[in-house]
Amino acid sequence: MDFCSAPSDKDSVLLAHSLLDESLENPILKFEFQRKNLRYLHICCTWFLLDDEVCKRLQIPEVPFRNLFPKSKILFNTIYDQLVSRESRIKRGNKDQMKVLEDYLAITKGSNFH
Repeated sequence: MDFCSAPSDKDSVLLAHSLLDESLENPILKFEFQRKNLRYLHICCTWFLLDDEVCKRLQIPEVPFRNLFPKSKILFNTIYDQLVSRESRIKRGNKDQMKVLEDYLAITKGSNFH
């Protein structure tokens, strides 16, 4: 049996689920439906990026339309890359990342959340 087909231990399953469930506890997202939607997107991306056998061994939940988000994101990004210059995409990405950082720092200011 090679590494890729080795059975998952309890700790691996717990870690995978902790990472998926992190969005349910994320203080940056104000509403529960946002957190649940983010968890769904994380599950979709996990199924897309990992082999089905690995997802099954890690007990990643099956969700409907799991390929819709990743494949549509690829399509939208391909179109966006053709329509918008690289420099503009970099500026927009930096602006978006700074907003995420600003939100994170505002939420965690004075707390023990890291």
